[in-house]
Amino acid sequence: MATLPALPDSGPTRWLAIWRQVAPFAAFGLLLAVGAWLGQVYQAQQDYRRVLSSTVLERWGEGGAGPLSEAALLLTLWILWRIARKAALFGAVFVVERGLPGPRPNRQALRFALAVQLAIALLFAIAGTFLLIFAPFPAMPAPLITFGQAEAESLLGPFAPVAVALAGVFAYDFANYWLHRAQHRFAFLWRFHAVHHSVEDMDSLNSYAHPVDALAQNAAVAIVGLGIGFTFETMLWLLAFQTIHDRLLHTRAPINFGIFGAVLVDNRTHFLHHTRREARSGRNFGSIFTIFDRLFGTYQRPVAGALTATGLEGQRPPATVRDVFLARLAGPRPGAEAGEGAVSPATRAAGRHPSA
Repeated sequence: MATLPALPDSGPTRWLAIWRQVAPFAAFGLLLAVGAWLGQVYQAQQDYRRVLSSTVLERWGEGGAGPLSEAALLLTLWILWRIARKAALFGAVFVVERGLPGPRPNRQALRFALAVQLAIALLFAIAGTFLLIFAPFPAMPAPLITFGQAEAESLLGPFAPVAVALAGVFAYDFANYWLHRAQHRFAFLWRFHAVHHSVEDMDSLNSYAHPVDALAQNAAVAIVGLGIGFTFETMLWLLAFQTIHDRLLHTRAPINFGIFGAVLVDNRTHFLHHTRREARSGRNFGSIFTIFDRLFGTYQRPVAGALTATGLEGQRPPATVRDVFLARLAGPRPGAEAGEGAVSPATRAAGRHPSA
């Protein structure tokens, strides 16, 4: 099995030995601290979004060069803020990764990944700005199940906030598990999801996905909210923690959940899902918990001390940013021969993941 260098079982220095012990707690701490901070940012951003929307619509209604110029300036600053927020998140994770033991990144792949991530951030920033004008307040229909904080408090008392949060996370992970399996099973969805799986030298920055994938995941969060009746603010917090956890899933740095990885998905488990060996790549679809993979027979236990090489046999990542948006993968490298796990022409023509 092709592997990427990982933290050895016995390090030559005391620092490596100490790090092996504290890494799971560091991962938990990073997830909770940064997730909580990002949740507050999302909440403050949503509050400001409402004020900004009202101001822009007011200036738009006034007409004239002055009010329209002010509205345009506010929208431009909003777009720049959203891009800067995304860049700051990736920059912070990049700095953490580079400061830890582990393989050094492919610089060319890193530059390309940065260009893709900023292009996607720009796309969603512009799209979000249009929503800011035409749908300033999130309007959601009545939930199918009206069980929320008040009902939980009557049953669980002070443990209600934790119970509601866990219910939301479990519901989201269940929905996302089946969405993820569908992305591998159906040709239309796999065409876009294959962009993410084609990434080689994967790390927290070089793990871009097609915008359709991001929309599908956000739809899973919305479905959970509609089905259980979570408030819009609760879903913002769920998205915040999912954002940070997603970075931990794709890092090649030795940050994992240790023995808790039997319950929580970490990079060791998720890298197996991205392995080039297609006989095993149809595994580990869960994004937060391993329970659904275990229940439905798709769990693959990670191998200690190794992260599998990522990518797709017979296909390479998109060559340009434009190809990313078009979901157009590059062909095999010149001179490459089909080997174990190679994609057959019939499978590639079918347009779905070989393991589906």
